[in-house]
Amino acid sequence: MKSIERAGILKHSYIFSNLDDEDLLALADLAIDHRYMPGEFIFWDEEPPELFYIIAEGQVKVLKHSSSGKEFIVAFFGIGEVFGEVAVFENNPYPASAQAAGEVRIIGISRKTS
Repeated sequence: MKSIERAGILKHSYIFSNLDDEDLLALADLAIDHRYMPGEFIFWDEEPPELFYIIAEGQVKVLKHSSSGKEFIVAFFGIGEVFGEVAVFENNPYPASAQAAGEVRIIGISRKTS
């Protein structure tokens, strides 16, 4: 994905919607993009937060697992939505796991650049 495409996706997310085009392009140059297949995990509950994410395509479900292995869906996120940011900004482990609910394309921003 080109920087201009990433900048367009960032512009549609609430967290970056007020940035001007120059700042969006600078941030887009720092961002990475990745595709996930259905069922693939983006991050796991209690992992140290390295990235937060903006969804470019598809949907992500955030979930917790009980001690017996039962899955509890906490939230679904769609195009333009941000997830994992609280853990990154507060430097706390991810409070839940994130899993692709179909084919997903996301943009990740490192905590080192945020």
